[in-house]
Amino acid sequence: MNNNSVLVFDRSDSLIVSNIISGGGSLTQAGTGTLILVASNIYTGKTIISSGTLQIGNGGTSGMLGNTSISNDSALVFDRSDNLSVVSNSISGVGSLTQAGTGTLTLSNVNTYSGGTWVSNGGTLAVRNSQALGIGDLNLIDGTLKMSTGLVINIGGNYLQARTAAWRWRLAARTCLARSTSPERQVSTARCTSSGSAVICRRTTISSHFSSPAMAYQEHLPRLPTTSLTARC
Repeated sequence: MNNNSVLVFDRSDSLIVSNIISGGGSLTQAGTGTLILVASNIYTGKTIISSGTLQIGNGGTSGMLGNTSISNDSALVFDRSDNLSVVSNSISGVGSLTQAGTGTLTLSNVNTYSGGTWVSNGGTLAVRNSQALGIGDLNLIDGTLKMSTGLVINIGGNYLQARTAAWRWRLAARTCLARSTSPERQVSTARCTSSGSAVICRRTTISSHFSSPAMAYQEHLPRLPTTSLTARC
């Protein structure tokens, strides 16, 4: 499907598009339903989500966006069982982003979407840029959030982590993670496979500059205006 102008989908049900979309035109999801792209698309025009859901993949190993920026004012969902890197797409708008696949979704760009980030269905969201998660909430419901060594991740809104979810970062042999003593910062303590405990703070940075693998998780974490994860000894 060669599109050099404007391609608009406006349906109230679910539609799977298996054709490869090419050309310099834009793609718009304008319907209240779900548009599912399962081909390796190569269009270069803008992707616009004004209503409903734009879903990339349908539980398998296919489905891609074009090489374009994304204006998301509704819902963008990724549902693949393998690894998918979003390298050339910057995501803006008031909509949400959901990693619903069982594979790994990697975000590498600076993104400014404000509708929140969701990780569900046991998959992994890998972060390669400190601004990759936009400026909204982070909801780690069922799955893993993985960040690069040395990366500081900014979370612009609330942070919520369920019992079945996990942070993955690196802990050095002498690194300890301690509870903050400041009343407004004292929120919750997590457990690690390595020694120490984790703290969620009020500001929005997460330190990850350690050297040996470990996993930490929260039993329960209340929602706060802004959050961060930091290490101290």
